[in-house]
Amino acid sequence: MKQPSKDSRKIAWFKLSEFIDRGEKERALGIYKLLRHTINNEAFAKQLEGDLLLFFNEESATNAYESAALLYEKDGNISHATALYEHLTTQFPHKNRYLKKLVHLYTELNHPTRITLSLKRLIPHLIDAEQLSNINNALHTLEPILPYENQTELYECVTFELIEQQQDDDLVLEYIKKTIETIQLAQHNTNLFIKKLGQHEPHYQKEAKKYLKGRS
Repeated sequence: MKQPSKDSRKIAWFKLSEFIDRGEKERALGIYKLLRHTINNEAFAKQLEGDLLLFFNEESATNAYESAALLYEKDGNISHATALYEHLTTQFPHKNRYLKKLVHLYTELNHPTRITLSLKRLIPHLIDAEQLSNINNALHTLEPILPYENQTELYECVTFELIEQQQDDDLVLEYIKKTIETIQLAQHNTNLFIKKLGQHEPHYQKEAKKYLKGRS
């Protein structure tokens, strides 16, 4: 297929912008299908397609963004892939697979802060879906690369989510103990955690103090 000239491409992109401004979905999508053959980067082309479909509130925007993210990942452009998955979690906050991908990709990037933030967003959904074993596996896998401060955030997140969802006492106490252990490994004071427990459920505050006393 003969490639359009530089001038004709400029005109086509201008027309695309015009169609978008006027809200002419079919014409905009039609001209984009022609223009995408002029884009050398397939991942970028898919990302633009996702932007266009999202503008017109098309559900298929999700598929385009996912394809773009996978292509970026395949090309080794992990930062672009994570940016797209972050965008997808904003648009579709209840789709756990995007958060799982973010945890995986940020692990590849060795980015403890982003790993922690993504996993903290995922934890409530996993507990609600009774997938605590997945959380345990993730925390165990991530222990070698996460500083104790980050581990503390995650164990504390699990603890209070379990309390919020009124889970089994023994399970809650298990995570209270793990949180206390990581706080101490980080050489931080446990007072704030103990205080927060009291604000949620005095019973757990009492048990935490008892556990702390046994460790001293």
